[in-house]
Amino acid sequence: GRALLVAAGRSAEEKGIWVIRGEDVLVENIAFKGARVRDLNGAGIRHEEGKLTVRNCLFDDNQMGILTANRDSLTLIVENSEFSHGVIVTPRVSHLLYAGHIGRLEVRGSYFHHGLVGHLIKSRARFNLIEYNRLTDEAGGRASYEMDFPDGGVAILMGNLVRQSVETENNRIIAFGAEGLKYPDNVLIMASNTLVDDLPAGGEFARVWSPRQVSVKAYNNLLVGRCGGLACVTEA
Repeated sequence: GRALLVAAGRSAEEKGIWVIRGEDVLVENIAFKGARVRDLNGAGIRHEEGKLTVRNCLFDDNQMGILTANRDSLTLIVENSEFSHGVIVTPRVSHLLYAGHIGRLEVRGSYFHHGLVGHLIKSRARFNLIEYNRLTDEAGGRASYEMDFPDGGVAILMGNLVRQSVETENNRIIAFGAEGLKYPDNVLIMASNTLVDDLPAGGEFARVWSPRQVSVKAYNNLLVGRCGGLACVTEA
């Protein structure tokens, strides 16, 4: 099994369980639990420099699962990992994975569930590749967006199963550009995803803000629910 790191009230630099600064770091087979700090953003891992690969790890019951610094030079790759059980951190929001203004985010083969008010994945990265993941908030989960790309950039979503809980804090599953487009290239590509909306009154599978400035391409997606398909991609 995994090595288990339980914060139990302690933190590195008042930031999280581990703070990582390195040129090329691999973290594998470790569980991070219970990160809490005074600023309400205690992370299982705080990624601050270089390239970080996280493989076969668990992030559970943290104020943030993984939280990055805001540096274009950063690359974060997550593979075959699990993120679960956000916590209430009023007035902040607990995201299971939060990538700041970094160069590249890749998430593949991972399972995100049981968010609480915050998003399963929130990314301000310039380039995002989200492929072959299960992002299903599950019974009792109360995540807002399943995926949020508030600053735009390039987001490629491929082969994911995404399901929104009936207890969601938001009726949208995927959001792109909600806080204004910050990059010169803004592209949303959705291919071979399954999106399921369980809200009885229906919601929105995806919303794109300022769509005249965004290239949106969708291929082979299965949409299940009362929403009117990709017609829900609209301008605020």
